[in-house]
Amino acid sequence: MKRAEVVGERTGGGANLGNYHQVTKHIKLFIPSGRPVSPFTNDNWDGTGVEPDIEVKAEQAYQMVYEKALKTIAEKYEGKVSYEFLIEEIKQELKRFG
Repeated sequence: MKRAEVVGERTGGGANLGNYHQVTKHIKLFIPSGRPVSPFTNDNWDGTGVEPDIEVKAEQAYQMVYEKALKTIAEKYEGKVSYEFLIEEIKQELKRFG
């Protein structure tokens, strides 16, 4: 629905709802009870995963999103006198990332 930007790696692809049931001491049975459907593809992501909008290694995703969020906030409040303290804090924080 484009309400968020997904950053990171493709997910594992587990989509279908259901429960495991113990049939015998050594056998479990998975019985599906639901199947979510994407409004974009009219299908689901079971077995294929969800493709991120920006694909980066999981270890890099947090820093990338954090920097992007700081820059977005700085752009929004740049030049507003009552937010100068915030812009300065953001600039200092961004220096940590180079």
